[in-house]
Amino acid sequence: MPNSSRVPSALGLCLFVLSSLLAAPASAQTSASLDAAVRDFEFAEFEKARDALAPIAEDPERAPEERARARTYLAATEHALGDVEAARAHLSILFRESPDVRLDPGLFLPELVRLAEEVRDEVALQRSLLEPRVDLAEPPHVAFAFLPFGTGQFANGQTTKGFAFLAGEALLFGVSTFLYSQFSGLKEVDHGFLRGGEFSDPEAARRLQLGYFATFWAGMALNVGGVVDALMSRQTSAQMARAAGAPPPFPTVHERRP
Repeated sequence: MPNSSRVPSALGLCLFVLSSLLAAPASAQTSASLDAAVRDFEFAEFEKARDALAPIAEDPERAPEERARARTYLAATEHALGDVEAARAHLSILFRESPDVRLDPGLFLPELVRLAEEVRDEVALQRSLLEPRVDLAEPPHVAFAFLPFGTGQFANGQTTKGFAFLAGEALLFGVSTFLYSQFSGLKEVDHGFLRGGEFSDPEAARRLQLGYFATFWAGMALNVGGVVDALMSRQTSAQMARAAGAPPPFPTVHERRP
Protein backbone atom coordinates (compact mmCIF):
# COMPACT_ATOMS: atom_id res chain seq x y z
CA MET A 1 0.00 0.00 0.00
CA PRO A 2 1.51 3.38 -0.93
CA ASN A 3 2.50 5.71 1.89
CA SER A 4 -0.18 8.39 1.96
CA SER A 5 1.97 10.63 4.21
CA ARG A 6 3.99 11.62 1.18
CA VAL A 7 1.00 13.28 -0.43
CA PRO A 8 0.82 16.29 1.97
CA SER A 9 4.58 16.74 1.73
CA ALA A 10 4.48 16.80 -2.04
CA LEU A 11 1.49 19.13 -1.99
CA GLY A 12 3.27 21.49 0.42
CA LEU A 13 6.35 21.54 -1.78
CA CYS A 14 4.26 22.36 -4.82
CA LEU A 15 2.52 25.21 -3.01
CA PHE A 16 5.85 26.62 -1.83
CA VAL A 17 7.31 26.58 -5.34
CA LEU A 18 4.14 28.13 -6.75
CA SER A 19 4.12 30.93 -4.16
CA SER A 20 7.78 31.64 -4.86
CA LEU A 21 7.12 31.89 -8.55
CA LEU A 22 4.21 34.26 -7.94
CA ALA A 23 6.13 36.38 -5.43
CA ALA A 24 9.08 36.96 -7.72
CA PRO A 25 7.06 38.75 -10.44
CA ALA A 26 5.22 40.75 -7.77
CA SER A 27 8.49 41.92 -6.24
CA ALA A 28 9.86 42.76 -9.67
CA GLN A 29 6.67 44.67 -10.45
CA THR A 30 6.86 46.81 -7.30
CA SER A 31 10.53 47.57 -7.99
CA ALA A 32 9.67 48.44 -11.57
CA SER A 33 6.93 50.83 -10.44
CA LEU A 34 9.42 52.69 -8.25
CA ASP A 35 11.96 52.84 -11.08
CA ALA A 36 9.23 54.14 -13.40
CA ALA A 37 8.34 56.88 -10.93
CA VAL A 38 12.01 57.86 -10.66
CA ARG A 39 12.20 58.05 -14.47
CA ASP A 40 9.16 60.33 -14.47
CA PHE A 41 11.05 62.63 -12.12
CA GLU A 42 14.16 62.53 -14.29
CA PHE A 43 12.09 63.45 -17.38
CA ALA A 44 10.57 66.40 -15.46
CA GLU A 45 7.09 64.85 -15.29
CA PHE A 46 6.88 65.97 -11.69
CA GLU A 47 3.15 65.70 -11.05
CA LYS A 48 3.05 62.19 -12.50
CA ALA A 49 6.11 61.26 -10.43
CA ARG A 50 4.52 62.66 -7.26
CA ASP A 51 1.33 60.66 -7.76
CA ALA A 52 3.34 57.47 -8.25
CA LEU A 53 5.86 58.06 -5.44
CA ALA A 54 3.44 59.05 -2.66
CA PRO A 55 1.75 55.60 -2.30
CA ILE A 56 5.14 53.87 -2.32
CA ALA A 57 6.56 56.14 0.37
CA GLU A 58 3.53 55.57 2.59
CA ASP A 59 3.23 51.81 2.05
CA PRO A 60 4.20 50.07 5.35
CA GLU A 61 4.62 46.74 3.55
CA ARG A 62 7.43 48.10 1.39
CA ALA A 63 11.04 47.53 2.31
CA PRO A 64 12.56 50.43 4.29
CA GLU A 65 15.09 51.04 1.51
CA GLU A 66 12.35 51.41 -1.11
CA ARG A 67 10.32 53.72 1.11
CA ALA A 68 13.39 55.85 1.79
CA ARG A 69 14.20 56.09 -1.92
CA ALA A 70 10.60 56.97 -2.76
CA ARG A 71 10.50 59.57 0.02
CA THR A 72 13.74 61.11 -1.22
CA TYR A 73 12.46 61.53 -4.77
CA LEU A 74 9.08 62.68 -3.46
CA ALA A 75 10.80 65.49 -1.58
CA ALA A 76 12.79 66.33 -4.71
CA THR A 77 9.57 66.34 -6.75
CA GLU A 78 7.84 68.74 -4.35
CA HIS A 79 10.90 70.97 -4.38
CA ALA A 80 10.91 71.00 -8.19
CA LEU A 81 7.21 71.94 -8.15
CA GLY A 82 8.01 74.91 -5.90
CA ASP A 83 6.44 73.57 -2.70
CA VAL A 84 9.39 73.95 -0.34
CA GLU A 85 7.32 73.32 2.80
CA ALA A 86 6.07 69.98 1.45
CA ALA A 87 9.64 69.06 0.51
CA ARG A 88 10.77 69.97 4.02
CA ALA A 89 8.00 67.83 5.55
CA HIS A 90 8.99 64.80 3.47
CA LEU A 91 12.66 65.28 4.32
CA SER A 92 11.77 65.48 8.00
CA ILE A 93 9.93 62.14 7.81
CA LEU A 94 12.79 60.68 5.79
CA PHE A 95 15.47 61.53 8.35
CA ARG A 96 13.30 60.36 11.24
CA GLU A 97 12.73 56.99 9.61
CA SER A 98 16.16 56.66 7.91
CA PRO A 99 18.71 58.91 9.65
CA ASP A 100 21.63 57.64 7.55
CA VAL A 101 20.17 58.57 4.16
CA ARG A 102 21.95 61.39 2.34
CA LEU A 103 21.02 63.15 -0.86
CA ASP A 104 23.54 62.67 -3.67
CA PRO A 105 24.75 66.09 -4.90
CA GLY A 106 25.30 64.50 -8.30
CA LEU A 107 21.59 63.68 -8.64
CA PHE A 108 19.82 66.56 -6.90
CA LEU A 109 20.01 70.34 -7.05
CA PRO A 110 22.38 72.08 -4.60
CA GLU A 111 19.44 73.99 -3.12
CA LEU A 112 17.68 70.73 -2.27
CA VAL A 113 20.86 69.20 -0.82
CA ARG A 114 21.33 72.26 1.42
CA LEU A 115 17.70 72.08 2.52
CA ALA A 116 18.14 68.37 3.31
CA GLU A 117 21.18 69.04 5.50
CA GLU A 118 19.30 71.81 7.30
CA VAL A 119 16.36 69.50 8.00
CA ARG A 120 18.78 66.74 9.08
CA ASP A 121 20.27 69.08 11.71
CA GLU A 122 16.79 70.02 12.95
CA VAL A 123 15.77 66.37 13.31
CA ALA A 124 19.04 65.54 15.09
CA LEU A 125 18.45 68.42 17.53
CA GLN A 126 14.89 67.26 18.23
CA ARG A 127 16.12 63.71 18.76
CA SER A 128 18.77 64.84 21.25
CA LEU A 129 16.20 66.86 23.21
CA LEU A 130 13.59 64.08 23.36
CA GLU A 131 15.87 61.16 24.13
CA PRO A 132 16.72 60.87 27.82
CA ARG A 133 20.37 61.14 28.77
CA VAL A 134 21.23 58.17 30.92
CA ASP A 135 24.66 57.65 32.40
CA LEU A 136 25.23 53.92 32.16
CA ALA A 137 28.74 54.09 33.61
CA GLU A 138 29.77 51.41 36.06
CA PRO A 139 29.25 52.36 39.73
CA PRO A 140 32.39 52.98 41.82
CA HIS A 141 34.08 50.06 43.52
CA VAL A 142 32.28 48.91 46.64
CA ALA A 143 35.46 49.31 48.72
CA PHE A 144 35.08 53.11 48.61
CA ALA A 145 31.84 52.83 50.61
CA PHE A 146 33.70 51.43 53.64
CA LEU A 147 36.21 54.28 53.87
CA PRO A 148 35.59 57.07 56.45
CA PHE A 149 35.20 60.84 56.06
CA GLY A 150 32.58 60.72 53.28
CA THR A 151 34.78 58.85 50.79
CA GLY A 152 31.87 56.67 49.66
CA GLN A 153 29.68 59.72 49.06
CA PHE A 154 32.39 61.45 47.04
CA ALA A 155 32.86 58.29 44.96
CA ASN A 156 29.10 58.17 44.27
CA GLY A 157 29.14 61.79 43.11
CA GLN A 158 27.26 63.09 46.19
CA THR A 159 29.58 65.99 46.98
CA THR A 160 27.33 67.75 49.50
CA LYS A 161 26.80 64.58 51.52
CA GLY A 162 30.51 63.85 51.31
CA PHE A 163 31.44 67.20 52.82
CA ALA A 164 28.79 66.75 55.55
CA PHE A 165 30.18 63.38 56.63
CA LEU A 166 33.75 64.66 56.33
CA ALA A 167 33.10 67.69 58.52
CA GLY A 168 31.04 65.75 61.09
CA GLU A 169 33.52 62.92 61.52
CA ALA A 170 36.54 65.24 61.54
CA LEU A 171 34.90 67.41 64.22
CA LEU A 172 33.91 64.52 66.47
CA PHE A 173 37.23 62.69 66.20
CA GLY A 174 39.10 65.96 66.60
CA VAL A 175 37.20 66.84 69.79
CA SER A 176 37.75 63.32 71.11
CA THR A 177 41.49 63.59 70.50
CA PHE A 178 41.62 66.99 72.21
CA LEU A 179 39.68 65.76 75.27
CA TYR A 180 41.91 62.71 75.52
CA SER A 181 45.01 64.90 75.49
CA GLN A 182 43.50 67.02 78.29
CA PHE A 183 42.66 63.82 80.18
CA SER A 184 46.23 62.55 79.83
CA GLY A 185 47.58 65.92 81.00
CA LEU A 186 45.89 65.51 84.38
CA LYS A 187 47.76 62.27 85.13
CA GLU A 188 50.36 62.43 87.89
CA VAL A 189 51.15 58.76 87.51
CA ASP A 190 50.54 57.23 84.08
CA HIS A 191 49.86 53.50 83.94
CA GLY A 192 50.05 53.47 80.12
CA PHE A 193 47.86 54.23 77.10
CA LEU A 194 44.18 53.67 77.95
CA ARG A 195 45.18 52.03 81.26
CA GLY A 196 44.34 54.91 83.58
CA GLY A 197 46.58 56.40 86.26
CA GLU A 198 46.55 58.71 89.26
CA PHE A 199 45.07 62.19 88.76
CA SER A 200 45.43 65.47 90.57
CA ASP A 201 41.72 66.18 89.93
CA PRO A 202 39.85 62.87 89.63
CA GLU A 203 36.45 64.55 89.01
CA ALA A 204 37.75 66.60 86.08
CA ALA A 205 39.49 63.52 84.71
CA ARG A 206 36.23 61.57 84.89
CA ARG A 207 34.39 64.28 82.96
CA LEU A 208 37.13 64.40 80.30
CA GLN A 209 37.10 60.62 80.02
CA LEU A 210 33.34 60.58 79.46
CA GLY A 211 33.75 63.36 76.91
CA TYR A 212 36.37 61.69 74.75
CA PHE A 213 34.57 58.34 74.92
CA ALA A 214 31.25 59.96 73.91
CA THR A 215 32.71 61.97 71.02
CA PHE A 216 34.76 59.03 69.77
CA TRP A 217 31.80 56.67 69.63
CA ALA A 218 29.61 59.38 68.13
CA GLY A 219 32.20 59.73 65.37
CA MET A 220 32.18 55.96 64.86
CA ALA A 221 28.38 55.95 64.66
CA LEU A 222 28.51 58.71 62.05
CA ASN A 223 31.13 56.73 60.14
CA VAL A 224 28.88 53.63 60.12
CA GLY A 225 25.98 55.79 58.94
CA GLY A 226 28.16 57.05 56.09
CA VAL A 227 29.02 53.50 55.06
CA VAL A 228 25.35 52.45 55.04
CA ASP A 229 24.35 55.56 53.08
CA ALA A 230 27.11 55.03 50.51
CA LEU A 231 26.15 51.39 49.99
CA MET A 232 22.45 52.22 49.56
CA SER A 233 23.17 55.11 47.17
CA ARG A 234 25.50 52.91 45.13
CA GLN A 235 22.86 50.16 44.85
CA THR A 236 20.11 52.64 43.92
CA SER A 237 22.26 54.22 41.19
CA ALA A 238 23.07 50.82 39.70
CA GLN A 239 19.39 49.80 39.68
CA MET A 240 18.35 53.05 38.00
CA ALA A 241 21.02 52.64 35.32
CA ARG A 242 19.91 49.08 34.57
CA ALA A 243 16.22 50.02 34.54
CA ALA A 244 16.80 52.95 32.21
CA GLY A 245 18.29 50.76 29.51
CA ALA A 246 18.13 52.03 25.96
CA PRO A 247 16.13 55.20 25.27
CA PRO A 248 12.75 54.79 23.59
CA PRO A 249 12.73 55.04 19.78
CA PHE A 250 12.20 58.47 18.32
CA PRO A 251 8.51 58.80 17.42
CA THR A 252 7.64 58.76 13.74
CA VAL A 253 5.52 61.75 12.84
CA HIS A 254 3.50 60.97 9.75
CA GLU A 255 3.16 64.39 8.23
CA ARG A 256 0.96 64.68 5.20
CA ARG A 257 1.03 67.11 2.35
CA PRO A 258 -2.14 69.24 2.45
